[in-house]
Amino acid sequence: MVFSNFTGKRILILGGGIFQIPLILKAKSLGLEVVVTDMYPDPPGRKVADFFAQVDIKDFEGNLKVAREYVVDAVTSDQTDVGICTVAKVCQEMGLKGIGYATAQKFTNKYLMKEALIESDIPLPKFSLVASLDQARKIAKDLEYPLVLKPPSNQSSRGVHIVHNDSELQKCYPLTQMASFDDSVMMEEYIGGTEYTVEGFVHNSCAYCLAVSDKRHLKNNSCVANRLTYPPEIDERLRERLEQVNKKIITILGLPFGITHAEYKVRDGLPFLIEIAARGGGTFISSDIIPAVSGIDVNELLLMQLFGVPFEMPHIESNAANLEFLIFNSGIVKDIRGVKHVKNIPGVKRLHLDFIVGDRLVEPSDDRSRHGFILVTGKTRKEVLEVSEAVRSSIEIDIEETKRENHTLTSNNGR
Repeated sequence: MVFSNFTGKRILILGGGIFQIPLILKAKSLGLEVVVTDMYPDPPGRKVADFFAQVDIKDFEGNLKVAREYVVDAVTSDQTDVGICTVAKVCQEMGLKGIGYATAQKFTNKYLMKEALIESDIPLPKFSLVASLDQARKIAKDLEYPLVLKPPSNQSSRGVHIVHNDSELQKCYPLTQMASFDDSVMMEEYIGGTEYTVEGFVHNSCAYCLAVSDKRHLKNNSCVANRLTYPPEIDERLRERLEQVNKKIITILGLPFGITHAEYKVRDGLPFLIEIAARGGGTFISSDIIPAVSGIDVNELLLMQLFGVPFEMPHIESNAANLEFLIFNSGIVKDIRGVKHVKNIPGVKRLHLDFIVGDRLVEPSDDRSRHGFILVTGKTRKEVLEVSEAVRSSIEIDIEETKRENHTLTSNNGR
């Protein structure tokens, strides 16, 4: 790495949550000064950044002002959809390298995304955008139940509901509408079957597939994921088809560079696009999982792209990882045991609990309300799943308001 390409230069990173910390640290390790914006006054990223401004990452004018004040040389974000359009617009306004505002919209608004693909041969669920419950009830007759309701632009499964009849539609429509930035609601045909994610990187307008997972969901809420395992249990021909479709979508949507994260459902051997993002998947997928599985540090490559540092794509390896979300019984946490032991288990990359003793745990309603996660890396799928099982059996909590005093971790992974 030629540090002279970065030394003395500044980058604005939108978002200061825990998932943005690896990108902040990577930028600093290359010699960059880092400015971070976040809607909260004291996010974790503030402690590791050089400069901080309390600005909502959706606020274009606010972030443009910060970018100009600090005379930054690049602007980016990672692992969060809500800042992608802001980044693109600020870059466009300041003449910095970016993906373009129109492209950013197609990668963050699910309706625009699928509208751009409608004339292609990409398998898509039937879909429609509605502005009222009355309109939704009429459209439902054409799309047929079950249907998925989702905000066109949001993240972490917020406002996403599967409805099976008119009664459920009337109940869930207002909840989805509340999670929508513009009150519109996207209705989509429900595609059953296994869900897969494809993690990728675009360089010189060529799309590379770096890691593929199969994805499992909570038994009692199929909108909330609870496990992503790399590599997937999948027929090689289907995997090749997934990668081909993914590359074609990226080409059609016109992404010139950067990290990608896509989700597909497979029906009758065909991968139907659920959504694709112009950023890394959340929960350290781009910063930890992609490098562990493929051997490629996409955060570093992204920074090289932003600063015009030339490089050739490295060789893509094929290792394994398991990202598992932790779900505990509901109630007040009285004690937590086993965390120190778990962190010393070989292969455990990260363990994170979103609660402390005294907090009340409730059943997750979306991705952000899950109780924590473990991230395990290794050489094979079998290895990372065995280590994950050892982690689950080692963590115990005491919960008030239940008959049993001691409860071991429940992963709801369908085994």
